[in-house]
Amino acid sequence: MKNAQNHLTVRGFKSTPVCVGWLLLLFIFIATPMDAAAQTVHALLVVMDTDAAFGTAMKANQTQVEQLLATVEDARELRVEMQTRLRSQNEATVAEIKAWLEETRPAQDDVLFVYFSGYGSTEGEVSVFLQDGELRQTELAQHVRDAGTCRLKLLVIDACRAELRLFEHETPQINPTDVTTLFRDAEGFVHLTSATPPEFGWVDEQAGGIFTYALMHALTGGLTSWTDVFDAAKKGTADLFQRAYPALPAAVKASLRRKNIENQTPKAYAVPHQRGRQDKSKTSLWHFTNRESRLVSIETVKAGYQLKDLITFDVEVKADVNFILLNWDTMGDFNLIFPNGFQNDTWMWAGTHLFPDPRGDFELELTDRPGTEKFKALAFRNAEDSEAIVAFFPEEEEGFRATRGKLGREVEEKILVYLQNMNPDDWAEAHLAIELREAKRSKSRLTPRKETHNREVKPEGDIYYVKDGSYMYLIQVKDIPDGDPGTVNVYIFNEELREKLNETFSQELVLGKRVEPEQGWGKKRVMLSFYRDRKWHFTPNAVVFEDYYLLPEEIDGKRVQGPREVEFADVRIPHHYDSQD
Repeated sequence: MKNAQNHLTVRGFKSTPVCVGWLLLLFIFIATPMDAAAQTVHALLVVMDTDAAFGTAMKANQTQVEQLLATVEDARELRVEMQTRLRSQNEATVAEIKAWLEETRPAQDDVLFVYFSGYGSTEGEVSVFLQDGELRQTELAQHVRDAGTCRLKLLVIDACRAELRLFEHETPQINPTDVTTLFRDAEGFVHLTSATPPEFGWVDEQAGGIFTYALMHALTGGLTSWTDVFDAAKKGTADLFQRAYPALPAAVKASLRRKNIENQTPKAYAVPHQRGRQDKSKTSLWHFTNRESRLVSIETVKAGYQLKDLITFDVEVKADVNFILLNWDTMGDFNLIFPNGFQNDTWMWAGTHLFPDPRGDFELELTDRPGTEKFKALAFRNAEDSEAIVAFFPEEEEGFRATRGKLGREVEEKILVYLQNMNPDDWAEAHLAIELREAKRSKSRLTPRKETHNREVKPEGDIYYVKDGSYMYLIQVKDIPDGDPGTVNVYIFNEELREKLNETFSQELVLGKRVEPEQGWGKKRVMLSFYRDRKWHFTPNAVVFEDYYLLPEEIDGKRVQGPREVEFADVRIPHHYDSQD
């Protein structure tokens, strides 16, 4: 305030009572904090600032994001409450992240912002490495989604794996008005990562991660939608990599060529819409299609259906996906057919499937009145997206989730907006309609299967995978118990898993058989965790042999301690990974 008074004096203003009054009001305006009801940005920065390889670059990332949040607060339309969890303070842990998300209580119109800067893996699926272990980005994203209810949630992951040199860089001058619009007027979920697997996230020691650097510069271009900002950051990241590529060592270039890596391409798993800017067209969820993807197709196994018929679909998916089936019945109700109360695991392996599975626990019976029955299949590359769609429906009733009238229309609109804001590469849809004849009652109904026949018999002695939580473990099939064709007896190699589970499993938990890779044993590399020194360690680069796995010579820049061969008993594999290794 002193500088303002001196300026007025130089300009010749007199200190009249009126002028003093205005100065007092101005002082009160500047000194008074924003209204307690103002929107708040709750920000958590997780920074591996003492990482042996990239610590300096991670600090540069931290500085840039802190400047971004300072710009938001300086605009005085949003309050910022920021906390950091630093490796140098022994705070960059899974436990600390979960605790912050559980303890933070955002208001309905607030913003939740989580940013990670550190070493990560982009082989198979993005994972971040913290002081107390690995955390998959899909798992982290779900924790962010579950953290209270607020208008906008942002998760930005700059997971780095390799270093390059940009030669020159400059500090971005972020426009407060534009960036405030992005935080104030958007609603939904933003989930951005630095690279598309199997590409690397690259860093410059002084500029930081090139994705974070490009993202900050995208915020200087007058862009006011997250879609436009991400597109600009995506292009900026690729341009920076191409600019630095010629200076990479020849050995690094050769390694990238062997892995078919040509660039760094950031990935948007979700972007929100700006409030008041949604598409106002008459597009409905039924008519909304994704022309960019052909991941899924669905057909009925016969041409015509009558009331009380059991309907079965041929479903083909061209990659491992998370599968959802929606239904509009002839009564006009909108239903979630799958997942349901009888089967809630949406994971579907690449290939052709009968749905419902003839060996499964439910049937789909058509008991509506005559008319058009419509079905829409959705396939998602990421489990968090399928979980988000399911969460729009009310809790299940009579085995499946149904909506009626206004509630159904509201759920449809939420799903439509979610799909419109997704990356087209991450989802696909297929739909079909059938005509029902012979009216009696009305309702598409899932019913428990009374009898199960012809279940697949797993050959005795073969090695399979069993799913437990987020991981798959190696097991050996022993036999099928008498009287229950839906289960198998297995031998569990892993002692820890054996203590937790008995040796009888539902066949639904027994996944693909471990078979010899096309290129032969000792050629293919996989990601896995191995048990040693009473804890699990992660490596993305183990070699597959017939009855063991071979660890790389170094993991995270350190030589592997102990024998490099690991037995089946000491191995677990991420569930998202293709089990046919």
